Amino acid sequence: MNANRWPLMIDPQGQANKWIKNMEKSNKVAVIKLSDPNYSRTLENCIQFGNPCLLENVGEELDPILEPILLKQTFKQSGLDYIRIGDHVIEYSRDFKFYITSSLRNPHYLPEVSVKVTLLNFMITPLGLEDQLLGIVAAKEKPELEEKKNELILESARNKRQLKEIEDKILEVLSESEGNILEDETAIKILSSSKILSEEILVKQEVASKTEEEIDLVRDGYQPVAKHSSVLFFTISDLANIDPMYQYSLAWFINLYLQSIINSSPSNMLEQRIENLNQHFTYSIYKNVCRSLFEKDKLLFSFLLCIGIAKAKEGIDDQVWRFLLTGGVALENPFPNPIPAWLNDKSWAEIVRASDLPPFKGFMDHFKQHLSEWKKVYDSLNPHLETYPNPWNTKISGLQTLVVLRCLRPDKMVPAVQNFIVERMGQKYIEPPTFDLSLSYADSHYFTPLIFVLSPGADPMAGLIRFAEEKGILPRLLSRQTTVASGLGDQSPWSADENRRKRSSIFGGEDAISKQERYARSGSKGLQTISLGQGQGPIAEKMIMQAVEGGTWVVLQNCHLAASWLGELERICETVITDSTRTKPEFRLWLTSYPSPVFPVSVLQNGVKMTNEPPKGLRANLLRSYLNDPISDPTFFNSCNKPAVFEKLLFGLCFFHALIQERRNFGPLGWNIPYEFNESDLRISVRQLEMFLNDYDKPPLEALIYLTGECNYGGRVTDNRDRRLIISLLEIFYCEKIIYNNDYKFSESSIYYAPPKGEYDDYVAYIRGLPLIPHPEVFGLHENADITKDQQETQQLFDGILLTLPRQTSGGGKSSQEMIEDLAADILSKVPPTLNLEEVQTKFPVRYEESMNTVLIQELIRFNRLIQVIRQSLQDIRKAIKGLIIMSTELEDVFDSMMVGKVPAMWAAKSYPSLKPLGSYITDLLARIQFFKDWIYSGTPTVFWISGFYFTQSFLTGVLQNYARRYKIPIDHLGFEFEVMNHDTSVPSKPNNGAYVRGLYMEGARWCRKKKCIEESFLKILFDQMPVIWLKPGVKSEFEEKETYECPVYKTSARRGNLSTTGHSTNFVLYVNLPTLQPQNHWINRGVACLCQLDN
Repeated sequence: MNANRWPLMIDPQGQANKWIKNMEKSNKVAVIKLSDPNYSRTLENCIQFGNPCLLENVGEELDPILEPILLKQTFKQSGLDYIRIGDHVIEYSRDFKFYITSSLRNPHYLPEVSVKVTLLNFMITPLGLEDQLLGIVAAKEKPELEEKKNELILESARNKRQLKEIEDKILEVLSESEGNILEDETAIKILSSSKILSEEILVKQEVASKTEEEIDLVRDGYQPVAKHSSVLFFTISDLANIDPMYQYSLAWFINLYLQSIINSSPSNMLEQRIENLNQHFTYSIYKNVCRSLFEKDKLLFSFLLCIGIAKAKEGIDDQVWRFLLTGGVALENPFPNPIPAWLNDKSWAEIVRASDLPPFKGFMDHFKQHLSEWKKVYDSLNPHLETYPNPWNTKISGLQTLVVLRCLRPDKMVPAVQNFIVERMGQKYIEPPTFDLSLSYADSHYFTPLIFVLSPGADPMAGLIRFAEEKGILPRLLSRQTTVASGLGDQSPWSADENRRKRSSIFGGEDAISKQERYARSGSKGLQTISLGQGQGPIAEKMIMQAVEGGTWVVLQNCHLAASWLGELERICETVITDSTRTKPEFRLWLTSYPSPVFPVSVLQNGVKMTNEPPKGLRANLLRSYLNDPISDPTFFNSCNKPAVFEKLLFGLCFFHALIQERRNFGPLGWNIPYEFNESDLRISVRQLEMFLNDYDKPPLEALIYLTGECNYGGRVTDNRDRRLIISLLEIFYCEKIIYNNDYKFSESSIYYAPPKGEYDDYVAYIRGLPLIPHPEVFGLHENADITKDQQETQQLFDGILLTLPRQTSGGGKSSQEMIEDLAADILSKVPPTLNLEEVQTKFPVRYEESMNTVLIQELIRFNRLIQVIRQSLQDIRKAIKGLIIMSTELEDVFDSMMVGKVPAMWAAKSYPSLKPLGSYITDLLARIQFFKDWIYSGTPTVFWISGFYFTQSFLTGVLQNYARRYKIPIDHLGFEFEVMNHDTSVPSKPNNGAYVRGLYMEGARWCRKKKCIEESFLKILFDQMPVIWLKPGVKSEFEEKETYECPVYKTSARRGNLSTTGHSTNFVLYVNLPTLQPQNHWINRGVACLCQLDN
């Protein structure tokens, strides 16, 4: 080793570990981990006896005890070297070698660690992996050639060594010879024999080189397989950026690669064989990776595979690819929207930016000249299947067609991406294989843990216990259950659902699965489970030790809750269960965990990962409720003394349970916060329903609404607007009409209703007949909600892909540094310097009768702070790019965010809430600053731009305070009445009391200017700009009661906010009472709200 400091190797694939162990094998290398209880003792022994030591799997911080070793703090004593480690002083051998490896993919080591070690990046490179994979496939396909090549490599090494020995011998003879060398007979003989030998070796080398070239020619025929497979590996390794649980080892990948070489279809034609290998291995990787991905990431993975393979084969324009994901980055659009009536400004701005890309030259001009033709594409129900106007139907293809669709109809990107994948890879890559526990089990061994990656509502225990019974790990619980189960053969007239009910009913109305689970926990040693948490680690370790020797199964649930014990779990997985002398082959370790960044990487890489999410869709949810306890139990189903009332309300409750879960798919339109409602909420509500109906003569609907809506489900609801919504939805199902009116429908389509009194199977049959994909109206939402949902899915897809992209751009465009340099310079030229507060305070002093002066000063203080952060960070990023200052973690985040057109976290921490992309954010910021400049230099505005305030609530308080001080009324007694004016943006003069505000957008409905009330939205028009609203302060007790909708106002479309230290939400502003002809619940269910700003 030539370095002065010991090496710390970044080694996510274990290459360095393998290399060091092989290299130092003969020197008795000691392998330790920081989690080992006696690692310091082992290290001390290595230092004393001069043995090499490998410290594996370190994190981002090193144990302080290593410091004297890393700094080589030795001292002389009695002529010997000594070193102090902790409290011990030990002899230091100069033969000692120390290696450190980390399995982290992208660790951030602090300077105090970096200066003590030599950092080496052992992350495998595409070329290195290609060569490795080429060797593997050649060895399997042409073993004789690979063997011969290896022999030639060894022979070549021997020949080179012999030549070196000859050279050394000649030099030795020449140096030792005295006098005339021509008279030294021995020297002459040695020289002549050396010459003959060297000539023979050179001839051998030439023959070997020619043979090696011939072998390489045949071997390189398999280069496409190696290249293709290398692309697949780096695609899956990038998935860890999306979720920390998506970790896959190189050893696992190579094992799958070997299986594909063996199992793929053979062929004598090399091209056909290569095609077979590539197809088999690609699908094998897809299947194996898919089972460990959440549903939301499966299409993303297919798309990444498709793009990765296309990049390797035909090359993909990186600028076009990044534009598809980000929509481009620009601060302003100099071209006005030619048709704002149907095309929004965001889409038009993307069309303008797309026209700067080489394949889209002239696209903007063509669009303006052929608006009617492009409108047909825009209005189409399936725009992703439409043919674009000539010449763009032939001029662009593949990814470029997706760019056009992104500009026009981003809501249809998901089906368009699916079509793109099908055209290039086949239908099977958009149809993920269904979850099969037996297949995952077949891929496991006693030394590979099986890991369930959890999602909200998922509980794999029921399925695992059934699987344990099938494998004979758990005994069948009751002989009667076995009898019933075995009696339900092909001749049985009962359905599969009925079979399940019969088996479930044996347990007398209690959940069969929960009884089995309790049995598994206590009575049987075949399957032991424990939920991890504080103090549970040692108990879990004892369980594993017993199971290892007994050949049984252990389930550790909720591993994410035991972060401090996960290091110990890693040690157990790497040293205890891998010991074949102790561990029986039947042993299995099952783990369940939510995604967690602290979960050990080595366990994830070597384990079999699985996800099993609860069923999606209204119909599947309803069906699950009816097939699960207690509803599936005939005793319970028929136990109520008012069966007709009970069955109607029960169906309504199950429908409500399914509906509130499916509303989460619509984002903030569905719920401000996506709550994790689960089966326990339904179970307790069902039992309460049965109990109350039995105990009361008349159904106590009010009590049931309170218990179900406010307690059982409402107990999870933390947002007041969501609490209002859950009660509104529940009132659809817990009402007199559902009981006594057989024509009562849940929605306008009349598809959904509570079936008339019937048998259990009649309800199941009705549920099975419901539409697979429900219309938004059943959720109480407008048709446009589907567009919003689809746009969110598109954004989620693209945001996920962006996480996997490298920062550097490639292709003919500018480098990423140049792009950020230009963008930073552009923003700096536009963002003004901070505003002069002293000058403003002089012009607008603090006055008792004018609170708006104080509001103005407070707003300017906040905006000045934001301007300072933006300007300073941009100046620093330019210096860092030039190498004048260090690129800190914060500046790196600014760089990465600007690269993908997002607002950096450093700015967001000092900013008002905003979901806008970078370009729009800067434009919006400049507009806000201009609003305040106009206020400063032109006086208090007639109409206030409510969206322009940083802290909107202070403005509203200021308006109330002015009124309270003018009329000497306590501010606590005041509130606002609202009048929507006929003016869109401006009013000729100020009101006598209160304030005019503008800048609100209504989502979920629109304001009808003729009827002066809320009406249904127009199709495809997601937001409606509100006219000027007059905030009229007054005494709340004197307000007239009117038919209005309490419309919440939010700062951003996320709607979700946190309670700040001022007692205000960071997002919710106030309720605006707007006239309506419909009942208030109609608009509550629609999710109607006003937003201060849009996301584009």
